[in-house]
Order: sequence, then C-alpha cells, then structure tokens
Amino acid sequence: MSRLERIMDMINVLCLEDGKLNYSYIRDKYGMSNREFRRDIEFIRERLTDIGYMDKLSTVEYVRTDKGNYYVYNGDKPKLNEAFASSTIAEAMRDAAYNPLREQFDVSKNNEKTTQDKHKPVRYMYSAIEKVDYNLFTTLVAAIKERRCVELDYINSKGKRTAMEVHPMELINYSQLWYLKAESKYGTIITYNLSRVQKVKMMDSYFQWDEEKLKKSEGSYGIFSSAKTEPIWYTMRFYGVAANIVSNQIWHKEQKSKWNDDGSYELSVPAVSDIEVMGKMLSFSPDSEPVSPKEFVDKYRETVKKMAEKTGDMT
Repeated sequence: MSRLERIMDMINVLCLEDGKLNYSYIRDKYGMSNREFRRDIEFIRERLTDIGYMDKLSTVEYVRTDKGNYYVYNGDKPKLNEAFASSTIAEAMRDAAYNPLREQFDVSKNNEKTTQDKHKPVRYMYSAIEKVDYNLFTTLVAAIKERRCVELDYINSKGKRTAMEVHPMELINYSQLWYLKAESKYGTIITYNLSRVQKVKMMDSYFQWDEEKLKKSEGSYGIFSSAKTEPIWYTMRFYGVAANIVSNQIWHKEQKSKWNDDGSYELSVPAVSDIEVMGKMLSFSPDSEPVSPKEFVDKYRETVKKMAEKTGDMT
C-alpha cells in the first residue's frame, strides 16, 4: 500500500459529512505507527497550506472527547479532495520539468540557507489542464506505484462502453490532455484517453513491470504512439513568421529539418496518425503547406476546402 493511497484515504474520511479521522482506523487498515499517522496529518496540513488553500479559518484540527480523540476538517469539504489532488498533480508536473536544471540550482548543498536561497531562478507555468476525476486519478497513481491490475470502465471514440482489465504503467499530460498508458491482457501497450474512463477498480492481482516494452511504445510522434504500428514520415513547409517560429521548436526528437533557398523551412516528423500533425499545421495557416505523403496532402487540402466553405456560409 503506497503512502499516496493511504493519505488519499485519510482525505476521503475527512471529506465525509461527519468525517472523524482517528488513529485506530489507520492502524487497523494500514498497520502504521501513531508517529507515522501524525506525520501524515502534518503532511496534509503543510501541503494544503503551501497551495494557499488552508488558512486560520480552514484547518485540520485535533479534537479530544470522552468517547475518543480524532481529527476533523472544518473547511469546504467538497473541495478538499480536489485541492489536494490538484496540488499533487501540479507538483509532479513541476518536478518533471525542473529535473534537468535541478542540480544547477540545488541550494541544499549550502551549509546555511538564506531568504535568497529559497528563490528559484527558473519557474515553470502551465496553461489550462484538462479536468479529471481526482478520485479516479489517485486510484490510478496508487495502482501504478503498487503494480496492481485495475479494471477500467471505458467508453471508446465510437461510444462503445467496455469493462477491461489492464496493467496501468503511466499517466501522461500531453497538450493539456490526460492519458493513461497501460498494457492490455494481450500484452499490447495501449493509450487511453482519461476523460473517457468512467470508473476504475483496483484489483487484488499484480503485474510484472516491463520497462523495455514501455520504452518501445514511445517510438512515434506524440500521444498517438503504438508499439505495433510503424510510423509514417510527414513533411511540411513553413513560410515567413511561421518558419521562424517552427525552426525554434522540437516537435519530435527524431525530426529532420532544413532551410530552403526560397526562405521556407521544411520539417519532417514520424507519426502513426496525422491528427496532431494536421492540427499543428492548421495553427500556422496560411503560412504552411503539406509536402508528403500524398494522402496527407490530399486530406489537408480537403480540410482547408471545407473550412473555406463554412467560412463562406458565415458571410
């Protein structure tokens, strides 16, 4: 049982209408010491204080009574779970982005810390992120950490609802959308849109971690990667301001590019789907055009034609 799952259980108890969290409940369920229990309570207090959610009028308080002692939360309970999970997600994203530079700005090596030391010279900010069911999210995080199988109640892109057993491996935020990368019972790595997951049930069975299989599934462009599908190379050309912008971007670690004599910038990326490539190109219209493959060129032209027709109807 991971600490995250245990703390989220404590949060859930505090969120109950008459939520009274006592040590005996945690001890019987998780076998932890009173000292560990108090440490988790302090962690919850510090985390919610750090994100500005808790103040003097909104705290986790210790209550002594003749019938027993317990902790209660006296703030806005419906928002407590969401606030805690949101801060956990934000911290994970911030740490993931900051890792390459962490060593350069690590002030813990200093013998003494000053107010100036606490200021980080690099800060990462994120645009709007897709909302998620936080209970569902934290269940998946716990399952990944514990290598536990889960049963997903999932609705696919065609509206078909299916219950399936999978081995959850990663939660990914890509272009402000959340995805779950998991191994199916047939051994295939599949990416699921988290917004289509209706329910998650943690199972008693465990699975073996296959790091190599997970790495192989990252060979193609974006979130549309697949371990079984060979990527197709898409080539595009950009002009003017768009050329300058794209030339400073990395769309894929294996991308190929060049500047042409006419000042245009040519970019080629591998992908198993043209959905994202099309979207990125359209964001630079009219200063972009497809080059290859032919099917992609035809699809792009047809898309632009339909957009023009709709725009004409609006005049």
